[in-house]
Amino acid sequence: MPEEMSRPLIRGRVDGGGSRHLEASMSEAGAPVIGILGTGDFSRSLARRLVASGYQVVVGSRNPKRSAALFPEEAEVTSQMEAASQADLVFVAVFPEHHSTLVDLKPTLAGKTLVDVSNGLRINQDGPSNAEQLADLFPESSIVKGFNTISAWTLQMGPRDGSRQVLLCSNSSKAKTSVMQLCRRMGFIPIDMGLLSSSLEIENLPLYLFPSWRIPVLCTLSLFIFFYTYNFLRDVLQPYVTAHKNVFYKMPIETVNVTLPSVALVMLALVYLPGVCAAFLQLWSGTKYNRFPNWLDRWLTRRKQLGLCSFLCAALHAIYSLCLPMRKSANFKLLSAIKQGKDLWIEEEVWRMELYLSVGIMALGLLSLLAVTSLPSVANTVNWREFSFIQCTLGNCALSLATLHTLLFGWDRAFDPAQYRFYLPPTFILVLILPLTVLLGRLALCVPCVARRLGQIRRGWEKTRHIRFTLPDDDCCNGLENVSNVAASVTTNPQCHLSLCFAAFASGVALRNYLPLYAPQHIPTQNKVTIAGGVGQARCSSSSSKVCRFQPAVMNGSFEQAVEDVKILKQRPGYGVLGEVYGLYKQATVGDVNIARPGMFDLAGRGKWDAWERRKGMSKEEAKAAYVKLVEELKKEYGF
Repeated sequence: MPEEMSRPLIRGRVDGGGSRHLEASMSEAGAPVIGILGTGDFSRSLARRLVASGYQVVVGSRNPKRSAALFPEEAEVTSQMEAASQADLVFVAVFPEHHSTLVDLKPTLAGKTLVDVSNGLRINQDGPSNAEQLADLFPESSIVKGFNTISAWTLQMGPRDGSRQVLLCSNSSKAKTSVMQLCRRMGFIPIDMGLLSSSLEIENLPLYLFPSWRIPVLCTLSLFIFFYTYNFLRDVLQPYVTAHKNVFYKMPIETVNVTLPSVALVMLALVYLPGVCAAFLQLWSGTKYNRFPNWLDRWLTRRKQLGLCSFLCAALHAIYSLCLPMRKSANFKLLSAIKQGKDLWIEEEVWRMELYLSVGIMALGLLSLLAVTSLPSVANTVNWREFSFIQCTLGNCALSLATLHTLLFGWDRAFDPAQYRFYLPPTFILVLILPLTVLLGRLALCVPCVARRLGQIRRGWEKTRHIRFTLPDDDCCNGLENVSNVAASVTTNPQCHLSLCFAAFASGVALRNYLPLYAPQHIPTQNKVTIAGGVGQARCSSSSSKVCRFQPAVMNGSFEQAVEDVKILKQRPGYGVLGEVYGLYKQATVGDVNIARPGMFDLAGRGKWDAWERRKGMSKEEAKAAYVKLVEELKKEYGF
């Protein structure tokens, strides 16, 4: 073997020395030296990942000799003071209550980037965060909050075995950029969460216990308790009270098996009901830009969890159903019927069972497909059209089949007075109320005229955006008129009608809505029509020198152009700049903030809300002017 191949890639410890260094070939030229203060589990995993990424790592410890054996041989373990002086970027991996012990390093750490990876012991809603307290202790250093949502196992095994996203926030854009570069080199995806004020929410994230599952699980348990109690009253307690018949043996299997499909179907209906409500709200408001109520917004974000709970109940129902013939009580009933010579073949019952079992199996198959495609690993392999087809089209098919399964199970029992025990209707009647409501609402949205209007709204059409124009000449048209309803407002003066057509043309409104009002021969040939002054200005002149002018009541051309320009910048601005753009746009189009601040889990929504709220009190005209000015500056800075 050649001598070069027998040499180790990484140089070990120097004889007699306690310091260990990376081979020169392992670190790129100009790469920063990374320091770690602390020798816990997270520090050791972080050192391994940094070394594997090609960084030179120096670890600061209060007892370097004892801690040296815990770290990779390529990392240098030394005192905290020496590590702070050598490193360009320092990870503070000590408990937050021990941050004060690092005050002696303040002069050494001045001007350097400190990354706080600590978490609290409990959810902190009041503040300040650990990172903000660290910033108070080291005012001359740049504090970055990050890596606290990544476990030591993920760092040690690599990002493929855990979440790849690393949430970062800092008041220093330069420090945050350097940490983001480090994240990418380690194989993670950095997520910019804005300023250091967001660190409190980032620190609380690892402490939440299934926050998005709380409401779906409570809803599932509540429905289970309700339907189980309802079935117990009808199927177990009623025979005991009225006929002294003891059928309490039904409680563990039969009652549970009747309850589970009831919960599954109602939960599946709750998955698609908020979409129907949102569609009708958009139709009623005539725009897609109004924010949904908070309860509906939260409901929409919990649909995946509701669907998985529905799938769980449906799967358990299938397992329970397979176990029904295995019970001793079922075998006893069958043998008793045979001994009594009863005819067990009832044509109607046979067909009913065959049909509802077949439909139920198909519904469970579609529901399984929905559950599988909701997994991130599967959802990432399909495009949006495929995902929406499965979750929307096939989801509605699954709801329809599950509803049909319940209808076939009920058959004609809804019309049998004996089924109304304790004057309570059969369970399947209560279960069908919500699914049928959803299906009827979805059917109403499929009506061509409704579907066409909803499609227009979701493509940006707004019923409140109409053109208004002023006609100063009494002989032409007086006052303000609405071009969108021009058929009711146009006079019999052909000059006025001609000016309306060209006014609408200059403002981008389709002419087909009102051109048929007059035939071409009804317009005097001596009229000379000109369009001048750019968008939003039109003049109708005639031989009598009468002029019709209009002023569209929409955003001025420069503001509209700025809205389009900001979408095609060559480079994407940072989240802080985008927040300012959003705040000015909402203030210019809506006015002062008129919605509640989003919940703590909607970090992006809270940032947008804060940017909008900071513009409170600014008039729409001032906001438009500020928006146009800001976009012009962005075009120069980021390219256009």
